[in-house]
Amino acid sequence: LKSLSEDETLNHLLNTFSEVSGKQLANPFDWLGNRPLLPYHYTIAGHSGSIHGDLNLQNILFAGEKEQVGWLIDFERSQKQGMVAFDLAKLEVQIWNHHLTPCLTQLATTLESPDTSKPQICYHLLDLALKATDFEDYSAELFQTQLKLNDLLLSASDLLLIPIANTIKLIACIRGFAMKQCQLTPIELSWARAVYCLNSAKYPNLSSWYCILAFLASAWHLDAVHPELNCEYYSFDRIKQCPKASTHKQQIDGFLVKLERHHESLNYR
Repeated sequence: LKSLSEDETLNHLLNTFSEVSGKQLANPFDWLGNRPLLPYHYTIAGHSGSIHGDLNLQNILFAGEKEQVGWLIDFERSQKQGMVAFDLAKLEVQIWNHHLTPCLTQLATTLESPDTSKPQICYHLLDLALKATDFEDYSAELFQTQLKLNDLLLSASDLLLIPIANTIKLIACIRGFAMKQCQLTPIELSWARAVYCLNSAKYPNLSSWYCILAFLASAWHLDAVHPELNCEYYSFDRIKQCPKASTHKQQIDGFLVKLERHHESLNYR
């Protein structure tokens, strides 16, 4: 890879991961970079509402283990009107980068062998995790089942799978809240995740492997929503207002309680 240009390196990563996922993934920089392929008249439909602006696990506090009401802090970036999907996408991507990705790379290290490289295993694990998080009720079970069906990953330690399963459940919980309580659509959520995954790859506190997997995850989410290049028709839609029910204190508190329970389980081994 050292002899390749930047574009060639990115395309090599995408092609390698595409062989694992079975999808021909596009380069996120082509769609979301300085000169995006998206035409200027293309409109992404989304729900607007009050947003926190910096939703992450560090900004969700609980007074104690038995506390049933969570508190959000740090409202410096909050807005009365913003794209709600971006709030939840930022929270999910932070969990991916700082909890799920470290577990996946650690598991890949234990499965590495002379016949199977760490990159190859990482790509397989990322593919399975991305597929599993689309299923809210059985996300962890799906990941573990698919893992056992893959010859490369058959010897995965159950002990290492516990934090991965817990993190996948947490991500599925966030997606369930987004679609059921906030009534967001899969399309706007995929756009938001694609943008935030790509954006997160720039942070210097992430290791090279974490940045690579964030880039590939961005391409995965983008694949579900970007228009065909030869499509001459692009739909327009008004920004929809989130239903009032999604901002009710009881709904938010219930969601925060679920987050706290899953967050506590992330460090369980």
